[in-house]
Amino acid sequence: MAFLKARENTIENALKAAESAKEEMTKLKKDNEKIIAEAKLQREVIIKEARELKESIINEAKAKAVEEARRIVELANEATRNERASVINEIKQQIALLSIQVAEKLLQEKLVNDTEQKDLIDKLVREIKLN
Repeated sequence: MAFLKARENTIENALKAAESAKEEMTKLKKDNEKIIAEAKLQREVIIKEARELKESIINEAKAKAVEEARRIVELANEATRNERASVINEIKQQIALLSIQVAEKLLQEKLVNDTEQKDLIDKLVREIKLN
């Protein structure tokens, strides 16, 4: 009988141990599920932050690109204005030089003799005195 009692105690202890192990496994399973849920939540937060960072970087790059394009266009416009002013000045100088050359030719043709030269000089002196 003592043997049966010991055997019964052993079986009862084994059943209690199995029940305890089962409870421990259930607890571990719940802990694992909780850890997995927290990891998924952290993953979602990390993904959200990464998306926000990506959008921020893209928007910043776009803003820089727009600003750089504006700066390049402004430089091109300024270079165009400068080149245009330079060309206009060169044309004015060429027109002035050409006008002087034409006036010189006209004067040479008109003032062939000393009398014509003297008459022109007198006329110019009178005009200067009137002004």
